[in-house]
Amino acid sequence: MISPLILFAALGAVGAAALGAWWFSPYQQTLRAIRAAPLVRVADAPDGQLVRILGTLRAGTRTLDAPLSQLTCAAYRVEVDVRVSTGKSSSWRSLIRDRESVDFVVEDETGRAIVKALQLEPAIVLDHHQRSGTWNDATPELDAYLTRHGHKSTDFFGFNKGMRYQEGVLEPGETVAILGLARWEDDPHPGAARGGAGYRETARRKRLVIEPSALGPVRASDDPSVLS
Repeated sequence: MISPLILFAALGAVGAAALGAWWFSPYQQTLRAIRAAPLVRVADAPDGQLVRILGTLRAGTRTLDAPLSQLTCAAYRVEVDVRVSTGKSSSWRSLIRDRESVDFVVEDETGRAIVKALQLEPAIVLDHHQRSGTWNDATPELDAYLTRHGHKSTDFFGFNKGMRYQEGVLEPGETVAILGLARWEDDPHPGAARGGAGYRETARRKRLVIEPSALGPVRASDDPSVLS
């Protein structure tokens, strides 16, 4: 018989490992970094400083179609897991971790900032969920997505695997928090400004750009914990 002390120690070690994995995950690291930065308005962003901006996402010159929901967005995050049986128990194993982003705009009451998506680290809430399994075939769209990533919803014998699909997007109109390096640059298209909103009046109009810094990538999130 296993000693209760050994059992409790083993359970404690498993719990500590799970907590550590959660704490050091890119998602949680992004949320902590956003919370730690000073919140500024677009018009007040100091040039060359790491800042946090809170505002409404607006589409840039290009948008994406999210692969599962087909929603128009500036960034998406997809997680696909497959259920794996090991003896009398089963667990979820990561199969696909997919994300993409394009440049977009964030607008607050003082103006607009262009957010550079190069190296964007998104902490996007996964709020679109689908499943397939024994009595539930994957849709043609899900099968096509799996095929693009080198996977199938069925096993060698043609039986459905137990699978779950989760997706989150940053879409136009939603509130987002952004962390990045603030840089004011000459606007190559000053006529695009709406009454100068988000621009600084100098010899030449300046526009705000949020870009990666030496400390890391631009971080973006729609997680409620960083939206206040």
